[in-house]
Amino acid sequence: MSDLTKKINVVGRLATLSKTVDFDNFYNINISIRNDQIALQGNLNPENTKVAKKLNIFLEYDNNMEILRGESEDGKLRIVLTV
Repeated sequence: MSDLTKKINVVGRLATLSKTVDFDNFYNINISIRNDQIALQGNLNPENTKVAKKLNIFLEYDNNMEILRGESEDGKLRIVLTV
């Protein structure tokens, strides 16, 4: 199956993720079928940094954009926190 025709179980992924993540703490959730990735965007706060730690996502500070960002080892989950 090519990258453009593969299917991902979005509902199942979000259900699994909701066991660890309180989506109310994030102001934007992007789902990319093409990249097979879910991206969470939120403000920098203790709750969101705890979520990243629970999901084993190392957040790095980007000086140019003034954000913290990181992604899971498999690249299927990305977190971006604004300062």
